[in-house]
Amino acid sequence: MNVVVVDDEPYARAKLERLLADEEAEVLAVCANGREAAAAIEQLRPELVFLDIQMPEMDGFEVLRAIAPVHLPEIVFVTAFDQYALRAFEVNALDYLLKPFGQERFHAAFARAEQRLRDHARPDEVMRLLEHLARAPGAAPLPEMHLEWLFVRKGQRVVKLPVPEIHWFEAEGNYVRIHTQGETYLIRERMVALQARLDPKRFARIHRNAIANLSFVREMRPWSNSAFVVLLEDGTELRLSRRYRSRLAATIGEYL
Repeated sequence: MNVVVVDDEPYARAKLERLLADEEAEVLAVCANGREAAAAIEQLRPELVFLDIQMPEMDGFEVLRAIAPVHLPEIVFVTAFDQYALRAFEVNALDYLLKPFGQERFHAAFARAEQRLRDHARPDEVMRLLEHLARAPGAAPLPEMHLEWLFVRKGQRVVKLPVPEIHWFEAEGNYVRIHTQGETYLIRERMVALQARLDPKRFARIHRNAIANLSFVREMRPWSNSAFVVLLEDGTELRLSRRYRSRLAATIGEYL
């Protein structure tokens, strides 16, 4: 089972990793805060998440509200505060681990997750989860958020890549190739879905196959048929198509 661990306490994260080592599980990512968790879950699509509830800036319930419904995994809440128990089950969490918990209790929660996934009882529960989250006491719309990290495979490892360090994105069918300084990574994502999650003040769609980080744009040169070439700091040349000229001009405040 593919798993993501989320807890703002280093000891708690280490304990969960240690317990998962005794189960049939692959830990895709270990996150220390809610924003990092939301990005990891969206990117890596785990089957199960052990999710701390009380975290600074974004708590566990807000993490779930920030994730696209289609990407919601099974959730086991982990917390030291039992007052969250009722709310956790109201949003149809798979299980609730109250710290401190032992190996036997952890194994029972993991076994429930395995059984749930075998039963494929997901779609209706996802919808109920979203409905409860929307009606949760004190729930308010989340502030607009953009991707801060992407989790990418580097050999046998999964590493966290800060989005501001990415020079440009290139569409490759159902995949997107990420270009950074001297390295590239391939992720399973559609260009239109990725663009919706990027900061439009930093990233601009310049072609149906390319999104450029404006921080790395050196200049733009006329090309042909009213098109331009976008030159990046590392010498990469990208085509700015006529279709996206006006949108880019609106972003940078200049006429092209």
